[in-house]
Amino acid sequence: MKNLAFVPEDYGRLTRLSSLTLSPDGAVACVKYFWRDGAWQRRVAIIKGRETWEISLGGTVEKCPAFSRNGKRLWFLSDGRIALYDRETEETKEAFPLPAGFEAVDVLPMEKGCLLSCRKEIREEAPAGCDWEMPRVAEDVRFRSDADHGFKKKYIYRLYVYDGGFKQVSESEKPFQALALLPDETAALYAQGNFRLVNLASGEIQEVKTAFSSGGDYRPVISADGRYAMAAVSTAGMEIALRRIWLDGQEHEPDEMENEPVGLAEGAYMDASPERKSLFAPGKKKNVFYAAAHQNHVPGLWRVTVTDKRLCFENIPAPGLITETAGENAEGVATLCGSSNQPPAPAYWQEGKHRFIGAAWNDWLSDQEARPCLALSVPSQDGRAELTGFIIFPEERKGKIPLLVWVHGGPSGYWTPGFHLEIQCAVSQGFAVLLPNPRGSTGRGNDYANPEHAFDGGAANDILCLLDEALRQSPKLDQDHISVLGGSYGGYMAAWMAGNTARFQCAVVIKAVTNWLFIHFCSSQAGQSIIDDYRDFQDFLVDTVKMSPIYTAGDVHIPTLIIHGEKDQQVPVENAHQYYTALKDCHPDLPVRLMLLPDCCHGYSRDALPDYIAIQKETLNWLNRYGKEQKP
Repeated sequence: MKNLAFVPEDYGRLTRLSSLTLSPDGAVACVKYFWRDGAWQRRVAIIKGRETWEISLGGTVEKCPAFSRNGKRLWFLSDGRIALYDRETEETKEAFPLPAGFEAVDVLPMEKGCLLSCRKEIREEAPAGCDWEMPRVAEDVRFRSDADHGFKKKYIYRLYVYDGGFKQVSESEKPFQALALLPDETAALYAQGNFRLVNLASGEIQEVKTAFSSGGDYRPVISADGRYAMAAVSTAGMEIALRRIWLDGQEHEPDEMENEPVGLAEGAYMDASPERKSLFAPGKKKNVFYAAAHQNHVPGLWRVTVTDKRLCFENIPAPGLITETAGENAEGVATLCGSSNQPPAPAYWQEGKHRFIGAAWNDWLSDQEARPCLALSVPSQDGRAELTGFIIFPEERKGKIPLLVWVHGGPSGYWTPGFHLEIQCAVSQGFAVLLPNPRGSTGRGNDYANPEHAFDGGAANDILCLLDEALRQSPKLDQDHISVLGGSYGGYMAAWMAGNTARFQCAVVIKAVTNWLFIHFCSSQAGQSIIDDYRDFQDFLVDTVKMSPIYTAGDVHIPTLIIHGEKDQQVPVENAHQYYTALKDCHPDLPVRLMLLPDCCHGYSRDALPDYIAIQKETLNWLNRYGKEQKP
């Protein structure tokens, strides 16, 4: 009999895979991501036939692996060093020492040697205990960010060719991203927000003009003749799409799109996942590519056929959710394929069938009863959009089922029907969980992703529309016992709805903006001024407070759990202090709890798993206490 109780500690048992890459002989490599010895670990896994090897250089793999052109060697980064695995000798070693003071950022194999991007820190460390960079004049003030660990670092970046020795090609104060090579070994890359070509012999840089914003961190795929690159690019807003960038120096009209999916998939929306993803790759035919793209927030596999003036997209049926694709060979199209019951695993698609390869990465899940996601859709209240979301039900039980509305972060995030262990934990406790994708969510086009709708109350209406549809479709849901939970933007939305509607029984508000003035003045996001929209500064202050959850603290009448990291620079911890104090001032007898995490910043799940598990436990205890048993 299967175990029906997921627990937060299971989070440390999960293995996730990302950064899929394919060798000419059919071997597949990817980054394996897991928790061990009190820290997150990354290793490279190589899969060939039924065999799997794990390799590392004794540190943490930082970026996606890449096979040499003949497939005999595998390059990857490990703690800022260039690592090289020889498949014939099965030896892993540091390929070569870098210039003094430099660490590797990216590496790409060439016919001989490699192309690499390096960086060197050129600013001294901050004094002990100093959380702020010390400016010489007021105009030099820079706010902290989580990634800075309290101190702004400055780097110089260099692009090198290595072939037994280092040849510096270019230098910049901004990183060189998404390296690719043309057949003549001219380098294509993103630098300072633009797509550029770099002559590796002369160092000459040519900017490639496009009809769209090219920036991004996704490695482009060069056509066989070198005339164009297929690249993930920014469209008019927050979405990314697959576009052709011509490299032949000629003027070209933008391609026509046929049956194009809206947005490329970035995998299931979950914290602590590997950084790099392979969203598209070449097929065996010169004019065919494959893309991991999504439709209605469901990631799938698409074949892209390129003609002189058109990109034609064809959806390929798959048994699960396709989050990455690495290319095509005699075995088929290499993908990462997952489901609501299992994280993505390597599989080949060929002749209409998927075949999983390699080890059972999460075989412990076979002893668990993960519950499936069901899709929801409903017209928005204003009739301008079709809203989407997912719902997961617990096992069959007598009586009404309490419901938890879980709002994602962002707002430029989205829920997919992929595997989310945190949600399965709540379902194991007897909750049905609604995963709404209100407007403001990405993955449905730029109009749908407009962030203004996320903060003007419209997204809350969208969530309530999806909630009403779930209650209409499922009479067993208990409309008198509905809780709301969210982190970051989801936390803001949970706090906002707690003070603006009486639909919920209790709330969990995690790392949330509750007073927008703190974001404007004190956050690492400070400086995104909207004062110009106001007649005077006083109007700006008043309106900013009015749109903050703290303004409606007097209207919150439900038990509220507030969780925040004390080192959060993106949403300073003062937001949690103020919201807690405001709720207690307005309602001294209302159950309100403030949980602070001394060593956590905004991305707490990436910092310390014990803290993350503590958060999940505290959340489940709160929901069990106030989301089920208390009378509305």
